[in-house]
Amino acid sequence: MQSIGSTVKYLRQLKGFTQKEIYDGIVSRSFGIRFEQGKHDIGADKLFSLLDRLGVNADEFRYIQQGNTHTPAQQQLAAIDHYYHQEDFLSLRRYMTVAKDAPLPVQTNAAYARLLVAAWDGRFSTLSADTRRFLNHYLHQPQWTVQDIRFASVLIIPILQTPHHTQKLKMLTTRMETSCARYIQDLSDPYDIRGELLNFYFVIFQAEATQRHMAIARTYGEKATALPDTSLTWSDRILKKTIQGLTAWYFDDWAKGTRIINTLTQLLTLFEPNAERVLPTIFRVRRVDAQKYRKEKDPR
Repeated sequence: MQSIGSTVKYLRQLKGFTQKEIYDGIVSRSFGIRFEQGKHDIGADKLFSLLDRLGVNADEFRYIQQGNTHTPAQQQLAAIDHYYHQEDFLSLRRYMTVAKDAPLPVQTNAAYARLLVAAWDGRFSTLSADTRRFLNHYLHQPQWTVQDIRFASVLIIPILQTPHHTQKLKMLTTRMETSCARYIQDLSDPYDIRGELLNFYFVIFQAEATQRHMAIARTYGEKATALPDTSLTWSDRILKKTIQGLTAWYFDDWAKGTRIINTLTQLLTLFEPNAERVLPTIFRVRRVDAQKYRKEKDPR
């Protein structure tokens, strides 16, 4: 990994800036020269000022500094998400076990992978001590960062297995919504936090519908569909339409829900085969469960 100063020099020259344009008012020219040679360190506040002038955010700067690669933990997390959406649980299980002295981000990713598999299998009685510590750590944080927000959905199913889960779920939702609000602005959502919130509502909707807590399921379906389309990515809009289709199956006009889900199914066929396996599986499972619920409600 090259030094911070040499990366700043690389970006400065790449963008055609002089040292004066970048360093003036932040550090002296002599300091800048030695900094670019790797002979000086720099404080975080001054580094952020330099990055602002270079037009580079901290994440991209770190990516470039590491030779245009993500950290091992980031690469691992990307692989976990990829294999999950491919329903390739054999490959996913490779990331579930790590050495006890592994870096904390790697241990966190392993706990995340274990929870994903447990949620899919519906087996939470066998969670390891490490995974339970992971859960407790997240549940007791008063605010979540972006990564915490992205992990929040996997906390839902194990919470539903505990006593007084309704109260705990309300607390979890409050924390999620409060944390998301810190990152969402009227015209800006750089981390796609609205999409994370939408997915959070979606997981609760499905879990509560399965357990026949239908009033709660309906509430979360309404929360999800209330998010304005203009604030969502196209991927998020597909998920929102999925929720609209499923809520119609459970609570509204069956034909309307079928039209929405069939349209989404046709849309997914436009993409590379097997690019997204989770949604089609959800469509199949929810169709059967919604039909069963309707018969329970009206057995005629």
